[in-house]
Amino acid sequence: MYCRFLEVLNLRSDMYLKLLISSLDYSSVDWGSRALLTKVCRDGSEAARVYATKFLGLLVRTKTPYITQWGIDLVVGQLFDETSKVRTWCLSWGRGTISYHCCSFR
Repeated sequence: MYCRFLEVLNLRSDMYLKLLISSLDYSSVDWGSRALLTKVCRDGSEAARVYATKFLGLLVRTKTPYITQWGIDLVVGQLFDETSKVRTWCLSWGRGTISYHCCSFR
């Protein structure tokens, strides 16, 4: 199944990427949903990386189980993205930012 999802990522269709990463379960470590999200954040088109970063922000804000163990590193990686849109999404807009919510975990 994981290989089939990787094939979808290679299609470079943002519509399929958005549907795929929005539909997966990120609370479990048993299979590759986190790896797929990481791959989109790092290797996707600009639009896909922006969407994946926004979705990562949703996972952080909703305190998805174990997000502090794997998601924080991904957020930090997005701060070094080559595209200013991705970096801006992580840093700007005050208290609504991903970085703010990451820092507010207790």
